[in-house]
Amino acid sequence: KQWWEELGGLPFECTQCGKCCQTKGDVWVNETEVTALADHFSLQKSDFIQEYADFEAEGWIKLRARKSEESSSSDGINVGCIFLSADGKT
Repeated sequence: KQWWEELGGLPFECTQCGKCCQTKGDVWVNETEVTALADHFSLQKSDFIQEYADFEAEGWIKLRARKSEESSSSDGINVGCIFLSADGKT
Protein backbone atom coordinates (compact mmCIF):
# COMPACT_ATOMS: atom_id res chain seq x y z
CA LYS A 1 0.00 0.00 0.00
CA GLN A 2 1.03 3.57 -0.67
CA TRP A 3 1.37 5.90 2.34
CA TRP A 4 -1.69 7.92 1.37
CA GLU A 5 -3.78 4.76 1.17
CA GLU A 6 -2.86 4.03 4.79
CA LEU A 7 -4.42 7.41 5.65
CA GLY A 8 -7.56 6.62 3.67
CA GLY A 9 -6.60 9.06 0.92
CA LEU A 10 -5.68 12.71 1.07
CA PRO A 11 -8.79 14.77 1.72
CA PHE A 12 -8.72 18.03 -0.17
CA GLU A 13 -11.21 20.76 -0.87
CA CYS A 14 -10.37 23.59 -3.22
CA THR A 15 -10.49 27.00 -1.52
CA GLN A 16 -9.90 28.80 -4.84
CA CYS A 17 -6.82 30.55 -3.47
CA GLY A 18 -4.64 29.39 -6.38
CA LYS A 19 -1.63 28.76 -4.14
CA CYS A 20 -1.31 25.00 -4.56
CA CYS A 21 -2.35 24.56 -8.17
CA GLN A 22 -0.01 27.15 -9.67
CA THR A 23 2.99 24.90 -9.32
CA LYS A 24 4.33 22.06 -11.41
CA GLY A 25 2.90 18.75 -10.38
CA ASP A 26 -0.03 16.51 -11.07
CA VAL A 27 -3.62 16.80 -9.94
CA TRP A 28 -5.24 13.44 -9.27
CA VAL A 29 -8.92 12.84 -8.53
CA ASN A 30 -10.84 9.73 -7.56
CA GLU A 31 -14.01 8.34 -9.15
CA THR A 32 -16.30 10.24 -6.77
CA GLU A 33 -14.57 13.52 -7.55
CA VAL A 34 -14.73 12.83 -11.30
CA THR A 35 -18.48 12.25 -11.00
CA ALA A 36 -18.90 15.53 -9.10
CA LEU A 37 -16.75 17.44 -11.61
CA ALA A 38 -18.63 15.93 -14.56
CA ASP A 39 -21.94 16.92 -12.95
CA HIS A 40 -20.62 20.45 -12.34
CA PHE A 41 -19.77 20.82 -16.03
CA SER A 42 -23.00 19.06 -17.14
CA LEU A 43 -20.97 16.33 -18.85
CA GLN A 44 -21.18 12.59 -18.91
CA LYS A 45 -18.39 11.08 -16.86
CA SER A 46 -16.79 9.56 -19.97
CA ASP A 47 -16.90 12.93 -21.76
CA PHE A 48 -15.31 14.68 -18.77
CA ILE A 49 -12.50 12.11 -18.70
CA GLN A 50 -11.91 12.46 -22.44
CA GLU A 51 -11.79 16.27 -22.19
CA TYR A 52 -9.87 16.80 -18.95
CA ALA A 53 -7.95 13.64 -18.02
CA ASP A 54 -4.58 12.29 -19.11
CA PHE A 55 -4.85 8.76 -17.78
CA GLU A 56 -6.13 6.51 -15.01
CA ALA A 57 -4.14 4.35 -12.59
CA GLU A 58 -5.51 2.18 -9.80
CA GLY A 59 -8.77 4.10 -9.48
CA TRP A 60 -7.17 7.56 -9.67
CA ILE A 61 -7.51 9.88 -12.66
CA LYS A 62 -4.77 12.38 -13.52
CA LEU A 63 -6.11 15.66 -14.82
CA ARG A 64 -4.41 17.45 -17.68
CA ALA A 65 -2.31 20.41 -16.74
CA ARG A 66 -3.06 23.99 -17.73
CA LYS A 67 -0.64 25.26 -20.36
CA SER A 68 1.18 28.54 -20.09
CA GLU A 69 -0.44 31.26 -22.18
CA GLU A 70 2.98 32.79 -22.71
CA SER A 71 4.32 29.81 -24.61
CA SER A 72 4.54 30.20 -28.36
CA SER A 73 4.26 26.45 -29.01
CA SER A 74 1.00 24.54 -29.03
CA ASP A 75 2.48 22.21 -26.42
CA GLY A 76 2.99 25.03 -23.94
CA ILE A 77 4.49 24.62 -20.52
CA ASN A 78 2.52 22.91 -17.76
CA VAL A 79 1.78 25.51 -15.10
CA GLY A 80 -0.80 23.89 -12.84
CA CYS A 81 -4.35 22.66 -12.58
CA ILE A 82 -6.33 22.69 -15.83
CA PHE A 83 -9.14 24.55 -14.04
CA LEU A 84 -6.87 27.36 -12.82
CA SER A 85 -7.56 30.58 -14.68
CA ALA A 86 -4.89 32.99 -15.86
CA ASP A 87 -5.47 35.26 -12.83
CA GLY A 88 -4.53 32.41 -10.48
CA LYS A 89 -8.05 31.60 -9.31
CA THR A 90 -10.24 28.68 -10.31
